[in-house]
Order: sequence, then C-alpha cells, then structure tokens
Amino acid sequence: MTPADVRKEGGAAEATTTKKKSKRGSKTVRIQEPEHTGDKRKKRGKRPAALDLTQGDSDSDGQQGSYPMTPQTPQMRPHVTQSSGAYRRILQTQVSGGALTNSPVVFSADSSVFFLAKDSAVAVYNVQNGEVVQTFGMAAQGEQRAAEVHAVVAGRRAKEVYTFSADARVRLWDGDSARVLGEWALDEAAVLAVADGAEAEDGVQGFFCAVRRGKRASLRAGGDKAKYAVVHVRLGEKGEVHVREVFRMAGVVGLAAGQRGAWVGAFGKFRVQLAHVARAGEPAVHVWHLAERVSTLAFHPAEAAVAVGDWRGRIVQWFCLDSDAAGSTDRRVAQQPMHWHARRVNAVVFAGSHVMLSGGDEGVLVVWQLATGSRTCLSALGSEIMGIAVSSDAALYALTMRDNTVRVVAAADRALVAVVQGLEYAQPAQGASTRRLARRLAGGALTSGLVVHPTTHALALGGPGHVQLFSHARDRHVARISVAPYTRVSTAPAPHVALVQFSCDGAWMATVDARDGSTCFLKFWALDARSQQYRLATRVDMPHAGGVRALAFQPGDRPLCVTAGRDACARVWQQGAGGAWTCVARWQFRGLQPGAAAFSADGSTAAVAFGAHVTLWDAQKPVQAAPQATLLASADAPRLRGLRFVAHTAYLAAWSRARMDVWNMLTGSVWWTLAARVRCVAERLGVLAVAAHVVKGCAPVVMLLDPEHPQPLATVLAPAAGGVEALALVPARERLAEDAPDA
Repeated sequence: MTPADVRKEGGAAEATTTKKKSKRGSKTVRIQEPEHTGDKRKKRGKRPAALDLTQGDSDSDGQQGSYPMTPQTPQMRPHVTQSSGAYRRILQTQVSGGALTNSPVVFSADSSVFFLAKDSAVAVYNVQNGEVVQTFGMAAQGEQRAAEVHAVVAGRRAKEVYTFSADARVRLWDGDSARVLGEWALDEAAVLAVADGAEAEDGVQGFFCAVRRGKRASLRAGGDKAKYAVVHVRLGEKGEVHVREVFRMAGVVGLAAGQRGAWVGAFGKFRVQLAHVARAGEPAVHVWHLAERVSTLAFHPAEAAVAVGDWRGRIVQWFCLDSDAAGSTDRRVAQQPMHWHARRVNAVVFAGSHVMLSGGDEGVLVVWQLATGSRTCLSALGSEIMGIAVSSDAALYALTMRDNTVRVVAAADRALVAVVQGLEYAQPAQGASTRRLARRLAGGALTSGLVVHPTTHALALGGPGHVQLFSHARDRHVARISVAPYTRVSTAPAPHVALVQFSCDGAWMATVDARDGSTCFLKFWALDARSQQYRLATRVDMPHAGGVRALAFQPGDRPLCVTAGRDACARVWQQGAGGAWTCVARWQFRGLQPGAAAFSADGSTAAVAFGAHVTLWDAQKPVQAAPQATLLASADAPRLRGLRFVAHTAYLAAWSRARMDVWNMLTGSVWWTLAARVRCVAERLGVLAVAAHVVKGCAPVVMLLDPEHPQPLATVLAPAAGGVEALALVPARERLAEDAPDA
C-alpha cells in the first residue's frame, strides 16, 4: 500500500510527540505531514498557520529546502519523496499541554480574569468558567523561537501584566488587545524569581529579582562565593533599567516582598534574609540560620510580621519588621507558631489582615483566622498544593496543584468556581515496581506512552492512581478515570498506572497499576453505553510475579488480552460467560523474559518478544505449548523493547534500543533494518512514525516511513527539546472537527 492509498483510505495522519520536561509538566507537539500540493483546486479549505520545521519548501527549479541544524549537527538534508511536482515536509501545527503551575496565578485588577504563564506565552482565563479568553506572547507576534516566560506580575492598570522571559526581556502587555506596551532589556539573564516592588514616586515601576551572579562578578567582589543576589529593578518610561543590589546569598529558593515594597525577603535551605529597602542609605539586612529547612515565606500586609513555613509542616510568624533596626544576624524576635500540616508547607499567603491561607503535600487548603486562632480546612482537592494566589478583592483563591491543575475557590463558601486542567505528567512514585521505573517516574517520563482512544482520539496517559484523557486538538482536559483511589496523607506508597490499553472499539479498557515492589493489579473496565463511563469488571491481583511489562488487546468483538510479565511468561486473558476475565493460556519460550506483545490487524496472530526472539502464536487457538514460528534477526541481536504490526501490509516492526527491524511476514525474513537508537515507534494505516537518535549526541529525529522501504517519506529534527518520550499517530484536525469515523 502506498502513502497515497493510505491518505485516500483514512485521511492525513498527524504525529503527536510528548517530551520530557524538567520537574514540572509536559507538552505534546503536533507535527503534520501535509498533502501533496500539485493541484491547488483540490485543497479543502485554508490550512491553519504552521511552523515549517524543515525551513523550506520546494523551489521553482525542484531544489529541496534546507534542513534545520544546530552547531553540533553535521550537514544533512531531509529524505523526501516527490509527487505531483511538490516535495513533502513535516509541519508543526500545534503545541498542546505545557506546564501551568511553574509560576503563581495572577489576577486582573477587576478579578474578572487571571493570567498563567504557559511556556513562551501567557494564557488569559475567565474566572467564572475557566475557559481560555486569549493567549498572547512573542510567538503570536511572529517569533518562531520565543523565549519561555519565567514570571508574570500584575501591572498597575486593569488587565496589564509584566512578563519576565528567558531572553532577559521584561515586557508590559495589554491583556485585552495582546499588544506590547513596553519592553526593557535586563543585564542579568538568569532571573530565578520575581516579586512585585513598590511603585516609585516618579511613576517608575519596581521589582525585586533573584538573579544568578556570574564568575566575573564574584572575582570583582574580591572572591565572594555568593552565587545569587537579590536586586531591585526599576523600569523607566523610556526603556531605561536601573538595578540596585540589595543583598547576596549562597542559594535562593524563594523570594517575597511586602509592606508595599518596603521589605524584601529571600530564603535558602536553612537560611532566611530580610532587607528593609525603604530606609535612607543602604538597606538593613537581617539574617537568620534555622535548624529546619525553609519551604515558603510571606509578609503580613499590615502588621510588622512575616510568616515562615518549613518542611516539618510548621508555620511561624516572626514579628521582626523593625524599620529602625540595623542589620543583624540571628536576632531573637517574638514568634507565634502555628502547626496543622503533617508534611512540607508549600505555600503561605495572607488574604487581608485577618486571614492566612496555607497548603502543602496533603492537598488541603487551611484557612487561618488570625484574630481568633481558629482554622477551617478545604480537603479532597486531589493533588498537592504548590501555590496560592488571592484576588485583589480577596473574594477568590487560586490554587496551583502539583498535577498541573489550577482550581479557583470562592472565599465566602469555599465553593469551586472554575478548574483549569492541563496535561498531567508522571510524578515520582514511591511504589514503583522496579528501581528503573522509579527513576523514570522521578524524571517525569511517560511509562504508559501515548495511547490513543479508538473512538474519541483523545490521548490516554497514566498517572498517580488514575488515567487522564486529554484532547490534543483542543488542548484541554477531557476526563479523569479513577483506577486506584488512595489517601494522600497515608504513609503507604501511592499507586501509579503504569500501563493502559483499549480494545479496538473502545468497549474495554485494561490497566496495570503498581503500588510497591511486590504488588500490582490488572484491571479490566467495561464502557457503560448509557453513562459513557468505564466501570470496573474484573480485578486480578498479581497477574505476574514482579510486574507487567506489556499489554495488548486483540482486534475483534470478543477480544483476547495478552500481558507480558517479569516472570518469564505471557498470559492470555479472555472474558468468560459471567463477564469476568480469566487466564486461558500461558506462553513461554526458553525461559526468556518477554518484553513486548502485539496482535495482527485481523487478530489471527499474536506476536510476543522473548528476549531478542519474536514468537508468533495462533490467537484463534490460544492454548498451545509452543509458538507457530520464531523470528531472530541475528545471534547477537539485543533484547526487543517493542513490536508493532503494520496495518494493511505483511510487515512487522520490532525494535530494541540499538536498531529496528522490519520483517516481511510472507517470506519470514528481515526486509530492512534501521541502525539507530530508537526511542519510540507508532503506527497508523500502514505508516510508521519513528523517533530515533540517528546521529550520536544530536537531537532525535522523527521519521515517517513506508514499511516497504527504508527511505523516509519525511524527516525532521524533533521539535521537543530534551528528547521524545512517546509518539502517536492520530487523525488530522479536519477529521476531528467533522467527527468523522476512523477509517
């Protein structure tokens, strides 16, 4: 089957990749292979604006466009095929997801909208329903490589915000028109944190910034080993920038300002520094060394006090803001401890003069009444609270959660007003089944990959105790399926959904969740036709000793399910007469560990990878002692990591860390081999999408391949910096908009 036949049968396909993001969040990047453009009369509508990742189109004389390169990348050109007088290329049409909780929420002056930094842009959300009102940033202004926005600070006028970007630029935006009202260039490029400062008498806007000091600055300071400094930045009306250093620190974790910019504070691991900058002359700096690790800091809006939270769950109010006191070290001050949290306090903020809010790992918002000392709790928020923001009228609280969610709560009745759910990311799980899985989760990798729901085409991603369905086309959360409920305050390790798969019609879902090193559960879920929700039908405790490596459904009305475990066997599961799923067969091969499983498009053959061997089994008669056939590329072939039958063809793709072999099932021989470090592979309608490191030390390459030959249909450097963790082929935007059935 040719690529043209694939498009005629199922329409254009899009590749969706997910990249690894440090500590916070992940994003999906949609890259689309455009159709041939030889006949303009056959175009269906206007194609949305896209970024040409190959940076070039077919020239008038038939020359190929240039290939995007980095300084370390050798000269190379993309592999393309020519048809109808046009070269094919890959376009980036959309970037979905992104971290929503890396910086605090910023409310507008009238509390009608709130702003969130989202990678290189700022998204504006309606407070009442959480819908996106507008998105602005330098990417929308025409810049292809816009710098990431590190911080957003509210301006003095309604719906005006300042953004601090990674390109050392400060910009003032009009949130209504998305226009840049002012721009300033900072000398310090490494801005770690920003706090709002008081507006000067001459109308100049001020901010406090924590910046990283360079080695030259340390040498000029006589060998001062302080790596960070807190500076006061004043932005002039004509683009001038005035910077004054307040104090230096060996390490800065957080920054806060209070008393209308008269005080600024910063904290490290076991150190707190406060400075009174409103006094005449040099700022008075006060330093405290603490026995407990500091986690947050907040200034009281009216009283001369500051609240300090630590990793033990305590909040201590220090009455230490003496404007007449000179600089000091470890000065004894009056303190008032407040203790409710059992674990680390992540956020403390004052909502007026008499109310204080706090949140932490328990996922509970604690509202403190400072006048009476009483407190109330808002629990069952679903995730760890990372930050709290209060609207200007103190009527709304915005909670940024660890699962990339923002929840807006009404202050009067604690009712949930709006929820903004982003693309979740894998969180560090104490109960990972292996040390290797624990390391992957700690890095934020997607253990379940990018699984596409067969009917809605939403992306299914495993998380802590649940499965998230996310629409990449609409860039929004669709649903959350609770798989393994757990209590956050419990000392037991949190479960993690490591694997998830759907049957071809979406009527069944299978999940594997692991709780600790010796416990895992295989669960089968049936789709309720009336409520359109998945209901638990069968739970299997410890389907394999040591955990489950792979999971696959057989195409058909009454499908089989194959699981590959760490106990050197693969098990076949089938639904019985009573509706429960039971094990009907057990496959083994030479005592080797299975690593992957897949079914052919017609469901007649099952393939299981045992070590470097591909074993083929008769799926119509699952009870069998030995495979029908065995495929082995070479005697020294590495252990296989994945298998995929190519639909409508006679080919099977099998890949390991070092290579990918495409087998011709009619001849039983290797048709061709890709010698590269393969990261992930996806297949749809006879087309393979492969993310691999072709050149050692360079960014991975995403290739669209016809299984008949190794010549890529299109090749492009991966748009996701830091590596591609998962890959999926999904229907194009046009088909999703029309809700057309999948071919």
